[in-house]
Amino acid sequence: RIGSRRNAVPTSQLGGELMASDPRIAWAGARLDGVTLRVSLQEAEAIPQLPSGGQKTPVSIYAAKDGVITSITVYDGKAKVHVGDAVLAGQELITGVLRSDETHTLLTQARGEVMATVLYRFQATVGPTITKPVETGETRICARIGLFGWEFLSNGFAAEDAWAKYALTNCFLPFTAERIRLYELAEREASATQDELAQAALRKAERVMSETLPENARILSKESETVRLEDGALQASILVTTEENIGEIKEIKEPHGEQD
Repeated sequence: RIGSRRNAVPTSQLGGELMASDPRIAWAGARLDGVTLRVSLQEAEAIPQLPSGGQKTPVSIYAAKDGVITSITVYDGKAKVHVGDAVLAGQELITGVLRSDETHTLLTQARGEVMATVLYRFQATVGPTITKPVETGETRICARIGLFGWEFLSNGFAAEDAWAKYALTNCFLPFTAERIRLYELAEREASATQDELAQAALRKAERVMSETLPENARILSKESETVRLEDGALQASILVTTEENIGEIKEIKEPHGEQD
């Protein structure tokens, strides 16, 4: 609590007490930083759920996508791959077949987590024109005069007007006289600069990336590049390396003799 003596705060015990207080906490630590107590928590990772086929349905875990294994944790079954192995989508990672010969087969429900680095490439092309705000040619000239911070003459303004001003301020009195050009903008297809095309293409590729990457994926690296095409359009590419669980549970359907 506020006002406690520093040496009365048992930081070495707080971590264990926090871990015991909630099963969702895998690790907890506490330390004093000046007069601030800082607590760090690591959530426990949930054990993968079994398929809805029932408690006795034998399953194996397969790779949902290509990747390089960074860690593998087996709760039930036998690991078929090791850390550092490159795997392809559909490859068996943890098998539910514990034993199989000509007469007997022992099956189980494989459970585990297989983390791997996965490489993604997202591309988007825009141009050679883009839709952007452009002036329609409709303009209006307005005026405004102020003194001592108070406006006492205003002509031609509306509350929603966007304006560019030219003010006379080199005066011994706090006097301003403004001549303002108001212009109308509209979204239209128009030619674009290289920078505008690059920004639009990267934004489009970012949207594709956000819609594709799994929520539990941790981004390790991210690089982008742009290439101008022959027709004047611009193609943006985003290369992303993630670490994620690539395990996919599938029911064992192949015959394996008489099951034990």
